Amino acid sequence: MFGTINHYNARGFGFIRVAGKPEDIYFHVSEFDGDEGDLTKGTTVEFELGLFKGKPCGRNIRLLEIEAVPTPLSDGGDGDGNS
Repeated sequence: MFGTINHYNARGFGFIRVAGKPEDIYFHVSEFDGDEGDLTKGTTVEFELGLFKGKPCGRNIRLLEIEAVPTPLSDGGDGDGNS
């Protein structure tokens, strides 16, 4: 599954927002293999869905790597407006 971090606190738990789901998914930092400083609101993550106390939770949480995409020149030329 994919989602974005909606909340994370210093006690080590947070919530992931998933499009189309009515409730955020709980997670604990122990399920994230990385620098917990990367768990900021709006960060996109990939995770597996598990259960904690009978409710859905995030497991095996990974940051979703976004590669930079080069932007082509709009006029197809050398950038000075001449083709």
